[in-house]
Amino acid sequence: MVELMGGMESDKFRYYKVLLMKGLRAAAKHRDSIVTLAEVAQCGPRLSCFTSNTVKQFQERFLLQTPDDQLTLIIDSMVEGSVNSWTTKLYDQFQYLTNGIL
Repeated sequence: MVELMGGMESDKFRYYKVLLMKGLRAAAKHRDSIVTLAEVAQCGPRLSCFTSNTVKQFQERFLLQTPDDQLTLIIDSMVEGSVNSWTTKLYDQFQYLTNGIL
């Protein structure tokens, strides 16, 4: 995917990271509704993916109190970790083989 954008130093890739930040900020505006869904799911049958602090950790992922300059660094780190991850490459290959998605 990164190659299709022209590489990690391309304008398209930089724009992609800007959109990630805008998307996170937009999702944060709806945090309460999204977190409520997690709380409702936690009330049902006991699922191993829910622990006593799952909802709190989920809320923290919206990074509401994080200034934009620090958020940019966090997003850069997440994207670089994903780009260099072998699991990302395996998932991309799976999507290509099963769905023709590159």
